[in-house]
Amino acid sequence: MRIFFLNLCAAFLFYLITPMAFAQQNKGLFKFESYESVSHYLNVEQLEYDINDLYVFKTFDEFWKFNTSGFLSGPVIHVFNSDGLYLDLIKSDEVMEKLSDFGNIQKKPKKNALHISSWFNGLINLKTQESIIKEDGASLYFVLNWAVFFNQPEKIELLFKWYDVLKRQQASGKNIQIVLLDMDLQEFWDLSEEKKQDMLKQFNQ
Repeated sequence: MRIFFLNLCAAFLFYLITPMAFAQQNKGLFKFESYESVSHYLNVEQLEYDINDLYVFKTFDEFWKFNTSGFLSGPVIHVFNSDGLYLDLIKSDEVMEKLSDFGNIQKKPKKNALHISSWFNGLINLKTQESIIKEDGASLYFVLNWAVFFNQPEKIELLFKWYDVLKRQQASGKNIQIVLLDMDLQEFWDLSEEKKQDMLKQFNQ
């Protein structure tokens, strides 16, 4: 069983680092986070946020599914339409244009577009650990990917500036739902200490 798990971790590491160059450039960054450690990081970096918007994966399996689907990257913003269908991925060079005028966001989902429920079903609030609730009637849903393990404070700061723009849009009357998705490994996942240490050895080698 131990050999199987280590092989699984090795396979997971391959999928994890292949699409993300920052993981190859920054070794020894992966660790298990908690509400206290994440909130400490955000406070030290002086990043303002609403705790009600801060979500994480509720299990390692959900984390794994998100990664192997190719979405464990960032900082980026994912956009879903009012029906919950995936519309657009906003990168840093597009953010000012698209967030200053929502009309510039791609309007038509692709055939067989991802539905937001496939993500929301796997997320819980970092502090309360309550499941996320999809707000009915929202015109757009924004999911902002970020993580402590990115070890890119400038880009994380930029993402939170994007988040602030969206919050101001929301406060001005735009009917949108905003999710800050922290993609870090989580202490509360149902993993033994032995498994956690085995994973970290693989991820940080």
